[in-house]
Amino acid sequence: TGSHTVDTNTQLSNAQVDAYVVNGALSLAAGTTLNGATISTGSHTVDTNTQLSNAQVDAYVVNGALSLAAGTTLNGATISTGSHTVDTNTQLSNAQVDAYVVNAPIGLAAGSTIGGEGIHRGIVYTHWGQVACPGSATTMYAGWIMGGHYTQGGGIASWQCMHESPNFREYNDANHDGALLYFTEFEMQPAVNGVAMLENRNDYEARCSRCYEPNRNVEFVMWGRDDCPSGWNIEYQGFIMADRHLHPRNSEAICVNRNPEIHGENLNHNGALLYTTEIECSGSNIDCQNYVYNREVVCAVCSK
Repeated sequence: TGSHTVDTNTQLSNAQVDAYVVNGALSLAAGTTLNGATISTGSHTVDTNTQLSNAQVDAYVVNGALSLAAGTTLNGATISTGSHTVDTNTQLSNAQVDAYVVNAPIGLAAGSTIGGEGIHRGIVYTHWGQVACPGSATTMYAGWIMGGHYTQGGGIASWQCMHESPNFREYNDANHDGALLYFTEFEMQPAVNGVAMLENRNDYEARCSRCYEPNRNVEFVMWGRDDCPSGWNIEYQGFIMADRHLHPRNSEAICVNRNPEIHGENLNHNGALLYTTEIECSGSNIDCQNYVYNREVVCAVCSK
């Protein structure tokens, strides 16, 4: 018990820290280093300019709280002002510690670590079908949906939201026939996988945008429903779309806004093609569960 002072540059082993600090406070002078693993109980103060590595903070703070005085550095990041508490197992990078804590100690709960990814805010997602982002999201750029040609089995299987104003570095305008990207058209005619509200988009080029939402931490696509779980936000609602099943190209599915924008004319270029998606569960031995045979399926992009 009691209060114990260790001078600058003194080295303490695990056993010494555990033995000397039981019910009191250990005061480490500026420049002191800690060598070992565990601080068991009590409150321990590290003075200005003491250096702690990520591993040391993780190992030493187990059952107590580590209080870092103003000016203390954590593996290169300086703490100046403000008081901030980080919960158990939260990860802080050096830059985040430097940015979030300005003029007061940071309180790290037992098990907290410094380093890694950890605290973050903001999500980035693609808004398929529209050139502007919904709600409070910032439009990073507007673009064109591009993909592989519907008749080609090789090339790019994923859909890309390509910037509407590209730039080029080194290039050769000869036709090398390597990986190829084509503008994408909607195929919405009633005779082929059409939905009434989308029919006037047939053969028009498909648009997209990339969105940054700073007030969210995570997002996902709800496949099969156009709503989101309780407590989640709907970024946008849409239809599941992909290339046609009879085409050689095997494309991924994307969630396209249910009111996609159209630009230009319906010129029917037939490059990359997007169709709505429907459920196939016919036959006496197939149970459709809650789905309906031949019905177009919806989706939503959800965030929290």
